[in-house]
Amino acid sequence: MNMQNEKDKIYEKTFEDGSKWYKWDLHVHTPSSIIHNYRGKDQGEQWDKFIEDLESLPKEFKALGINDYLFLDGYEKVLEYKNKGRLANIDLILPVIEFRIDSFAGTEDKLKKMNIHVIFSNHLTPEQIKSQFLSKLSQSVNLDHLESKETWHGVIDKESLIDLGKQIKKNSLTSKTPDCSDIKLGFNNLFISKDRLFDSLDNTFLQDKYITAIGKTEWSEFKWSEGAIASKKSLINKVDFVFTSAENTKNLNKSKEQLKTSNVNSRLMDCSDAHHYSTSNEKDKIGKCFTWIKGDLTFDALKYAIVEYEQRVYLGDEPLKKLLVKNNPTKYIKNVEIKKINESSLDESWFNLDLDLNPDLVAIIGNKGNGKSALVEIIGLAGNSKTDEHFLFLHKDKFQTRKNNKSEHFKVKIKMVDGVTFEKKLSDSSSEDDVSKVKLIPQNLLEKICNDISKSEVSEFEKELREIIFSHVPEADRLGMADIDSLIEFKTKETNFEIDELKKELNSSNQKVKVLEEMRLDSYLSKLNSDITQTKQELEAHILTQPNKVVSPEVNIQQNEETKLLLKNIQDLENRKNQFEIEIDNKSIEMKKLKILSEDAKLLVDRMKSAESQIGKIKGEINTYKNILEISDSLIEFKLNLDPVIKKQLEINNTLKNIEKYLDMTNENGANFKLIEIKNELFDKKSLCDEPNRKYQEYLENFKVWESKKLKLDGILENLKLKREDLNNLENNLLNARIYRNSISKNIFDKIIKLSNVYKNLYQPVQNFVDRNPIAADKLDFKFNVSITYSVFKEKFLEYIDKSSAGNFYGSEESEKLINTILSDADFETIDGLEKFLNTIQSKLDKGKNNKFISISKQLKKSSNISDFYKFIYGLEYLTPKFTMKLSGKEVAQLSPGEKGTLLLAFYLLVDKRDFPLLIDQPEDNLDNHTIFDVLVPCIKEAKKRRQIIMVTHNPNLAVVCDAEQIIYSMLDKKDNYSVKYDSGAIENPKIKEKIINVLEGTMPAFKNRQIKYI
Repeated sequence: MNMQNEKDKIYEKTFEDGSKWYKWDLHVHTPSSIIHNYRGKDQGEQWDKFIEDLESLPKEFKALGINDYLFLDGYEKVLEYKNKGRLANIDLILPVIEFRIDSFAGTEDKLKKMNIHVIFSNHLTPEQIKSQFLSKLSQSVNLDHLESKETWHGVIDKESLIDLGKQIKKNSLTSKTPDCSDIKLGFNNLFISKDRLFDSLDNTFLQDKYITAIGKTEWSEFKWSEGAIASKKSLINKVDFVFTSAENTKNLNKSKEQLKTSNVNSRLMDCSDAHHYSTSNEKDKIGKCFTWIKGDLTFDALKYAIVEYEQRVYLGDEPLKKLLVKNNPTKYIKNVEIKKINESSLDESWFNLDLDLNPDLVAIIGNKGNGKSALVEIIGLAGNSKTDEHFLFLHKDKFQTRKNNKSEHFKVKIKMVDGVTFEKKLSDSSSEDDVSKVKLIPQNLLEKICNDISKSEVSEFEKELREIIFSHVPEADRLGMADIDSLIEFKTKETNFEIDELKKELNSSNQKVKVLEEMRLDSYLSKLNSDITQTKQELEAHILTQPNKVVSPEVNIQQNEETKLLLKNIQDLENRKNQFEIEIDNKSIEMKKLKILSEDAKLLVDRMKSAESQIGKIKGEINTYKNILEISDSLIEFKLNLDPVIKKQLEINNTLKNIEKYLDMTNENGANFKLIEIKNELFDKKSLCDEPNRKYQEYLENFKVWESKKLKLDGILENLKLKREDLNNLENNLLNARIYRNSISKNIFDKIIKLSNVYKNLYQPVQNFVDRNPIAADKLDFKFNVSITYSVFKEKFLEYIDKSSAGNFYGSEESEKLINTILSDADFETIDGLEKFLNTIQSKLDKGKNNKFISISKQLKKSSNISDFYKFIYGLEYLTPKFTMKLSGKEVAQLSPGEKGTLLLAFYLLVDKRDFPLLIDQPEDNLDNHTIFDVLVPCIKEAKKRRQIIMVTHNPNLAVVCDAEQIIYSMLDKKDNYSVKYDSGAIENPKIKEKIINVLEGTMPAFKNRQIKYI
């Protein structure tokens, strides 16, 4: 049927919050009972007062049980008033007959007869109850205690009770004859056999049309004597409910706990037991009732309350879910409306819906392809669920197809309980900038999360896990952060800074290891020996080129004064040249040192300025908290004195500038300029010498050049020999260098453990929550943890490796297999485990398959850099803390598809603390029926206590066993111009019940066929 016509709606009316919680008072006495008068007279003013009291009841009172002692006069009278237009607020009035049975409670001097109440369906007329039940209820009364030895026997009605009263008076001594009416005397002396009472109810016509209850007060006074324990338990366990009239909720809850402790029927109902009008000071008065029942205002809803007592009955001032909705009206959808836009030109009907939604569990049922997913997706779209890419109905290949985009012709509007509405066209998409009002899990998304849950990259599941963990972090512990990533970043800022500093130290250590590793290769020693041999040969060949000695002419030639002066000038110039050359060498060395010092000074200034900036930020944060905490004392004293460093930097740079200027070839006052002048002058002077002196000067110059080269070759040879000698300690030096490098890696790992502890502190609240939840703890055994993952190691490691080169990582399949083996054996939870892993990787890189050392560089791709490679491995860039979960002791990656689905759904239903509506499309996919009943059903029942759940399902366990508060039946009628029709109501609604049986159970004959075979 189409929801367009109000008269066609089959769902019941609800309160403003969409709920169906109503107050039921099943023990309201009529005026004739209140004044204990059984003469059958009209009570006049008492009846008017009684009806006025009922009419003044709060709007939550919707169902009453009108209680009569055996007769239905009061019930019929109330119906008469209602038929006259009175009691408009009361939607359901049930007849209740109270019987005193043949079981006694109390002490010997004060015995009480116990009462059993029979509540009949309002679909039974008083005449039917009388004919089918009361007329068959006969009883005998032994008059032995009177003067007569007779036994009275009769069917219980007014005439028979009057007769019993007369018989009692007739057979009594005159002095003992009671002064009351015959009917009252007969009634007071009558009690019913409990066995006969239940036998009389065993009537096909009455089947499923009555409910029984016992008075808790009288039953409690039934002694737990040795011979009565079985009878006492049997009596209370035989009835459907236990009636009480508590003075307050504290006493009411105490009574319920007493019943539970006694291990007996604890389906307690608080009733007014109204023996007094509402103006009375007595507790047993009209309007005093603490019983709420959730469901339609029908007798069937009362029967359902027997089966789903804990879910459907609340004892107290107001149900907790109603209070939750009242206090969080923005978190519950009250109404969904899907209409065509006014300017639509589409001929097909599709949607014309205006439907109220229950704030608890809404189950959408229907055959395949009949608009179930469409409804949740449309609601999800209006609520900005941000899961559009996984929609099945609102998809570009279906309802949103470009060729004939039907979605452009419709709009959806959802209205929250607070009255705020959200509206979109069905062709729209979710906005990333806007806040989600609902959480929708489409079929595709649930499947994708299950498939991605064990992949190495950050999965959808991990994203959800992080959000849900954050939802459990107390507000005060969030430090004003909007999400868990921001909170983690804030809490780990200092530790990450320390890691960065350690990585800088690691770089120089890697460089040292790299050099030492190259020295261990055979090629290195061969080249070293070759260089030594070549240098020796060069030296020997150079020695042979030593200039022939030329004797100074002074020795054998008598020189004149002019020649002596010339030679003296030449010697002076030589001395000056030597001095300048020495000075230039010294200045060059000094310049190199100063440049290094200048760079150090610059780095120090930059570091101090960076520290000053960071300290400034820290100081600002400290001052913020200082103001918040109202602390007047100084909390931080920190001062960086840059002046000495800047002064020193200026001195170094000035000195460096002066040296550079002094060595500048173009500087006339510079050393190089002067050296050139001296060399030119020397050349000129030497050209003036005679032949012997000129040859001698040439010899001196040549010998000096020759000697300088010899000294250089001697130094190179000595250095090469020392390097060869150093090879004797190479392995030890390399070992020490690697040990030192490992120590840096272990320090980095310590910091990663520190990061991991931050994660652990964050998940502790959600673990505590799970541990306190019996379903999560017992049925699922959820365990949160933080593991240090190596998610990207294999991929990035193999990106560096040249798999075509010799080595242990030769070949694509072989290298991947080897890495998988190494990682499977790795332990990244302890320092020893880390060191073992690093040593294993290093040993595999050190030697090839023939156990010979092989260069690391030869195993890397040409585009790879060995420094970057080592930085990746020893900088532990691949190790990151990650939130993980276990289900019944198994890692998520080890779970079957069904187990993953169970974990995800239980996760959303139990652990997710977010309280906005949760929409799920077919959660039963990949789950077996045992898991659905044993795990998923309890999870859904628990979840609907704190949030609204709208669920598409084909499984009767989810719709019926979960006791959905609202069932929506969906049907696409293609013959009616493609009209999607939604019928809505409670499970107890006969029309909806028929839909459930046909769709979920495959028709009643099919269900009964299975039931017969199971029995």
